[in-house]
Amino acid sequence: MGWWETYRNGVHVEIGDEPLDAVDSAIKKIIRAYRRDMKRKPSPDELAVILETSIKTHELELFADMDERELDGIEVRLKQRSPRQKPVTGDYFAVPLSNGGYGFGRIKDAFSRDSILVEFLDEHSGVLLGLSDLQRAPLLFECHTGTYGFELDQWLLLGNVPVLSARSGMTAKESEMFHTTRLGHSYGHEAARIVLEWYLGGQKGPKPYESRD
Repeated sequence: MGWWETYRNGVHVEIGDEPLDAVDSAIKKIIRAYRRDMKRKPSPDELAVILETSIKTHELELFADMDERELDGIEVRLKQRSPRQKPVTGDYFAVPLSNGGYGFGRIKDAFSRDSILVEFLDEHSGVLLGLSDLQRAPLLFECHTGTYGFELDQWLLLGNVPVLSARSGMTAKESEMFHTTRLGHSYGHEAARIVLEWYLGGQKGPKPYESRD
């Protein structure tokens, strides 16, 4: 289980795997209940009311300095999804590092929309680098991850150098078997960034996230 730092609306926050897993489990139960009893998905306003009701019940335990304050409300807002470029095999990308600058990687194989095999490179810079520089960078480590970093616009696509997939010419069954056997280390996008920083920092201290599902 790990924790990491991020920002929301310019405010520094710390979040971790365990609280995220707890909320994820609760959200899945809400979805199942609406589908089972209401035959539909919940609306944003319904989810907001559920969260408000639950948080108000526990606000004294959840937040500090609540003697003179109370929850003002929760908003679940939707916006039009902007078109996103789907990451594909051969794409080079940049990962913003927590101490500034960027680390870099390449998509070695894209198995599906949310399943990719990536190679992280032994290269970091205060600015985004071009493909010619990244093609010369040595391999640092390889892992399996998803596309969430791209969907959140945190991992930045830099360009593509066509490369033949290792699964080229395989049948669907052979491709699925190849995917299963090539999983190796598997990290979420934030955990992958932490491991990348560990390698780039000279491997100081124990390796974080030795194995993740």
